[in-house]
Parts: sequence; C-alpha cells; structure tokens
Amino acid sequence: MALKLPFQEDLSVQTMATNGTKILYNPTWIYDLPINQVAGVICHEIMHCILSHNTRRNNRDSYLWNIACDYAVNNIISKAEIELPAYSLINRQYDNMTAEKIYDELMKKSEQTILSMSKNQFGDIRDFKGTDVATCEQERYWKMSAAMASISAEAIGKMPESLKRIVEELLNPKLPWKEILNRFIIEKAKDDFSWSIPNKRYIWSGTYLPSLESLRLKPIGIAVDTSGSIDNKLFAEFISEIKSILSMSPGSRAHIVYVDSKVQGTDILTAESDTLNPIGRGGTDFVPAFEYFDKLDEDLSCILYFTDGFCDSFPKDCDRPCLWIVYGNKNFTPPFGEVINISR
Repeated sequence: MALKLPFQEDLSVQTMATNGTKILYNPTWIYDLPINQVAGVICHEIMHCILSHNTRRNNRDSYLWNIACDYAVNNIISKAEIELPAYSLINRQYDNMTAEKIYDELMKKSEQTILSMSKNQFGDIRDFKGTDVATCEQERYWKMSAAMASISAEAIGKMPESLKRIVEELLNPKLPWKEILNRFIIEKAKDDFSWSIPNKRYIWSGTYLPSLESLRLKPIGIAVDTSGSIDNKLFAEFISEIKSILSMSPGSRAHIVYVDSKVQGTDILTAESDTLNPIGRGGTDFVPAFEYFDKLDEDLSCILYFTDGFCDSFPKDCDRPCLWIVYGNKNFTPPFGEVINISR
C-alpha cells in the first residue's frame, strides 16, 4: 500500500508526515533509523490514511489530534508486531478506541502531561484539502485499498488480527447514531448545488458549473412523541445535534410538532433556537404528525420522528424520506422509513 503514495523529501518536516495524498519525510531523521523501524514508520503513515485521520479532525486542536491519532495507530501496529521507534506513543489503555475517543480522554490531561507526550511523537498528520466530494472520494479510495491489501495478505496467511479487525470495521462500520443522523439529513435535505461558488475544477476551460462547497439545507420536519415519559437528556442531545447540522447552512430551519394522540404544539427550530419544551403526555398515535406535515405550505425534504416506539398506529405511507429515532424499544419495526436506536 505504501506504493500508492509518492514520497517527497521535505526539510520543513521534522520526521515524517502525510496529507493522504503523499508522504513527506526529513532525510536526516530517516537515515538515522534502522530499516525495520523505517518500515514501521511508513506503515504508521499509511494507517493514518486508511483510518481517514486526515479528514476527521473537524474543529479539534491539531496538536492534540495528532497525538490521539498516533496512539490509535501505534496501538494497532504494535499488536501486529511491526517494529516502531522505541519512544513511540503506545498505551494499551487506548486499545480499540477511535482517535475521537482518545482525543476526549486526552482533553482531561494536564498541559504538562500533553507536552511530555509530544516528545515521543513522530509523524505529522496534515489535513486533506478538498471539497466534501473530494473528501468522500479520498476516504473511499483508502477503504478500497485496505480491502484489496487485506485480501492479498490473507491469501498468503500474513494478515495480523489487529489489522484484520480494522479492515472489517472499515468495510462494515458501526456508526454512532449522531453520525447516522448527520449523514441522513445532509443526504436528504441537501440542496445539491449552489451557483454562488462555481466549481473550480472547470473554470479554466471557461465552463461554469455549480459547486457542492456552499451547503444549503431544505426545511425538515421533526415529530416528537410526547405520549410517555420522554427521555429529556436524549431529547436534548438529539436537538443539539440537529442545531449543529442546521448551523452549517445559514437560514436553515426545521418544523417541530409535539404529538401524543394528537398535535399538542409546534415550534420552528434554527441553529439559534433556545431550549424547547415538549408538550403532551396522552396516548400515542403516529398519524397526526404526518397529517400535520402534509398540510404545511412548505415542502419538507425529510421527516425525523423522535419516539420510544411503543405504538402501532401508522399512516399508510409517507412520500418523504423518514428516519425514526427510537429509544427504549429495539423491536420497533415501522412499515416505512429507516430506524436508528439511541441510548445514553
């Protein structure tokens, strides 16, 4: 897999670095390492690419993100008995944790502790620079590359279990509910193209095409089942996540309806909305919410239904994409839409 990336000498790099498209290295540092450790460091950089560490940082501190990713990668590599420099960041406490989870754990450490960790760090992760589409293509490229390498390694019996598990998780991911929610909304509610920022890939030829860089979300509908004892903490997390998604598209909004056996109240949710107060506590019926959305003058892109799932009164169908966000009932099977189960 190392052959998939060009190597480039770069004296501005202290050790080795990657942005997902090439590997940069400091020749002085490399020449002082035993050849087995050079191979280990190259494997280290490749693992950053496979795990999309170049595209997952978001707004996290880059310094701390590098350390978290190094722990995630080195723990995997060391289990595969690949030699790394003796001072490498390895801590079995972080085994089977994502870089995001390790980052959260590191946030609890003192500044002095973090600084001491940096002395044992090598390999700089540089963010991948590209549009949303290019980023998706980059992640897909490395996922497929890892799959092909896994097939080849297994065929000759040289696939370490630690790496095999990583590849299996890449190909069959178990995503956190917030990520599933995020992807569903952006996929269903996204106004795919904006002419305000032309696609730079084609400008050179005099051709102006729309870009995906300016995200615009169409209105969405949110139904909140208030019939039983609503889990206020989960509801707050759910609304917080919706507001975070709406904040990516200025002016975006969601129509909220509070429902038990009938519509009890409505709200308009934006990224700036204050605390919401669900109304109701009667019986349960899923039909009124869909009837309410059908009568709205605004065309909704999708419907999200926050519920405990204990009801069997559904409308006959739904002509919009629907996602059921269910807590406390893993046996919930609606006649339409997708389901994600959430818990604290």
